[in-house]
Amino acid sequence: MRQNKKWNWEWLILFPILATACLAFISGVNWGYFYFPMGGSVVPRMQAEALMQGHFAISAHIQDTLFDTAWYGGSGVQQVWGLGMAMWILPFEGVARLLGCASCPDIIPLISLLFCLSLYTAHTARMLIQRGFGLPGTGLFSVMVLLCPTLVNLLNGKKLVYEVTCLYAMIFALLLLLAVIRYLIGRRRFDFLLGCALAGFIALVRPTFGIYGMAAGILLTGTALLNWRKSGGTYKQLLFILSGSVVTLAGFLFLAWSNWVRFGAPFEFGHNLNYSVNSIVYLTRFGHPCGEAGFWELGRELFYWIFIPWDIKAGQADIPRWRDIYQTTFDPTYLVILGLICWLLWKSGRSPKTENETTGWKRRLTWGLLFWFGLTFPVLCVFYLSFDTLSTRYILDMGPAFLALTLCPLFIPNLSPKLTGWLQKSLYAWCLLQFLWITTLFPNIIFKRTDIARFQWMKEPISGTDRHSGITHSSHIFNGSYTVEKHPASSYIRANGYGWKMPDGQADYIVLLMVDKPQYLELLIGPEEADREPVYRAKINNIELPLESVLPAPTGTNTLNGTNAAFLVRFSIPEPILRQDNDQLVSLCFTPSFHEKDLKCTRTLYQARWRDPEPEDAK
Repeated sequence: MRQNKKWNWEWLILFPILATACLAFISGVNWGYFYFPMGGSVVPRMQAEALMQGHFAISAHIQDTLFDTAWYGGSGVQQVWGLGMAMWILPFEGVARLLGCASCPDIIPLISLLFCLSLYTAHTARMLIQRGFGLPGTGLFSVMVLLCPTLVNLLNGKKLVYEVTCLYAMIFALLLLLAVIRYLIGRRRFDFLLGCALAGFIALVRPTFGIYGMAAGILLTGTALLNWRKSGGTYKQLLFILSGSVVTLAGFLFLAWSNWVRFGAPFEFGHNLNYSVNSIVYLTRFGHPCGEAGFWELGRELFYWIFIPWDIKAGQADIPRWRDIYQTTFDPTYLVILGLICWLLWKSGRSPKTENETTGWKRRLTWGLLFWFGLTFPVLCVFYLSFDTLSTRYILDMGPAFLALTLCPLFIPNLSPKLTGWLQKSLYAWCLLQFLWITTLFPNIIFKRTDIARFQWMKEPISGTDRHSGITHSSHIFNGSYTVEKHPASSYIRANGYGWKMPDGQADYIVLLMVDKPQYLELLIGPEEADREPVYRAKINNIELPLESVLPAPTGTNTLNGTNAAFLVRFSIPEPILRQDNDQLVSLCFTPSFHEKDLKCTRTLYQARWRDPEPEDAK
């Protein structure tokens, strides 16, 4: 007996170490060095630094705005992606500072989280064996979790901040799913509390993963209350169950509160306030091209995004849309597995019932996994059905839902041993084919290897302060106005004047301006190149600026071409923005749609004024 315990102890330590090493190898880590991923964790590390200093803002100055970071009034430069990744990195950064290091290598928090996943998987495997589940099935379960196709896809793919954040979210989702599985099997308090904590935390890592937190919260609390009622439990046990629900709710409330502080609204996550490319700015602030397509057309495209990644253009809706295809998502075999589950459930229902402890937890787990998939997958489909921007990393959000679906056949009770053996062998083969498809076949057949090659890992961290190619100036030195001669790009503030070209002053369909304490917004702008009705729109903090007037330019107005064929467009500033009395990011829009014919039209922007010169400015 002592030898068996010793073997169990060694297995529970050696297996997670080997599994973590395997996952780290898939991610492209070269052994012998502590590397820093290029770009992937720079902003989260800066966010962790801000949290150590007791605030959310990466910087208090608008001139420190980075690509795909947000600026909201007086709250400072904010990370768009959730705080969860930075919160996980935070203790590692704290220990590194105590040891006298400048920063903690990014790979250490990642490998530590992968080790936690491997360790928890090993403990779950031991629980399955203790509950009478066979060794072949337990091994298959461990393989399907640790080599989950979505996890392998993210580990093997790009290492930009978007993908790294998705990777962390996926790992936390796997931990959450394991906690739910363990509680449905063994009903242990530790798994219940861990699951409740992760359910409230996961939306902080990636907002769309909040649906997995909701599914887990419902499963954990519902199962606990049902068990409490059946067993005639005490009020002390009920208080424990409710405390877990409070922990989950607290996570979502913290997310809403932090969004309100950082972005001005509980359900704003910064995507409508960030500095990004013109197409993203238009689609997140001004336009909704998916409104031009019907439900079935959008549904067909989403189906192709999910299940037919190698021929996705064939199913695209006939609308302009931002599409970012660079990795595989899923494939039709998941539909086959869904059909297989339906057949196995029918087969199980017709088989003679054998009620015992094993069939009891198998039945709970089967329906729990189906509930997880049945809630999360449709909700994510509805969300992305008419989402104007689509990327393969968005579709990979469905990975935890599909994992629950593929695990389900393992636990359907009352199946014959022969059918169970055939099923396990088939799923082992499926896992192998999925791994080969993601790591070798798909990259070499569909794309050139360089298109999705892993980003190189660096031996030195990227400095968060070395961000500008020139001397940075605040916008207040421009006396409340920009002109073609005093172009905002001369401030060396990233994104200032984006879309406003020099030296001819032509303006694209989106222009971004950094202004200080705006009192109004006045644009001196030339007519459209095409013969059409012009569009003048502006937003600050996701608030539409009221258009006051569009008048011919005053006589004698100095324009580039020496004529007065220009218009004076004036917007008022809403009271909430005036009260902030701070630097602001202005988003200008001059297009009525996202169609190419409208996007190609240009006009000349001669001047942008936002306040009258102050006395000291006028001297």
